[in-house]
Amino acid sequence: MYLPLLSRNEMSELETPRYTAAQRMLGVGELLENVLLFVDEADVLRCRRVNRKFFEVVTYSKTLQRRLYLDVDDGSDDRSINPLAPTWFHHKKTGYRSSTIAARIDLVDLWAQAQAEVKPLWHKMFISKSKTKTCVIPVGSHTTVFYRRSYPDGMTFDDLLSALIAAFEIRKGRRSSRERLEELSYDNSVLIYWT
Repeated sequence: MYLPLLSRNEMSELETPRYTAAQRMLGVGELLENVLLFVDEADVLRCRRVNRKFFEVVTYSKTLQRRLYLDVDDGSDDRSINPLAPTWFHHKKTGYRSSTIAARIDLVDLWAQAQAEVKPLWHKMFISKSKTKTCVIPVGSHTTVFYRRSYPDGMTFDDLLSALIAAFEIRKGRRSSRERLEELSYDNSVLIYWT
């Protein structure tokens, strides 16, 4: 009993799986990166879950890292605020100098997210595309006493979260009821400076 012999063309068709043109194109990292540059930031974050290739391109592309605020450009003057900011960070747009970010902080949400066992990606994200270096948080009863932190390499949301928790503990102690957190969230602000 003999097995039929296959020609070389028939053997190569059996060995190589058939991919669509889109699969072959998206399998090339540079092409996938160029496609992802035209996708909204939030969707790029979700694309990391598509497959290993997408994850690697988003993780290792310097351009996409800057677009997702995971890396800052030292020479950049772009002062755009990260649109992927966590839910506890509320940017106030009016009434402040161009070198300052004024934000209201939802302490209830901040406290809940600080307790999470798995840290979300926003912990590694920078607040803006250019380096924000200082945050000032009022801790006195009449906002005359401030808690100040400096970050020469740029401030991430994790840095801000740690500074806010430390300032809050200075202001009101480690333990507070949910009602007290809600009350403090109403009139709680932070100023962030680029210089």
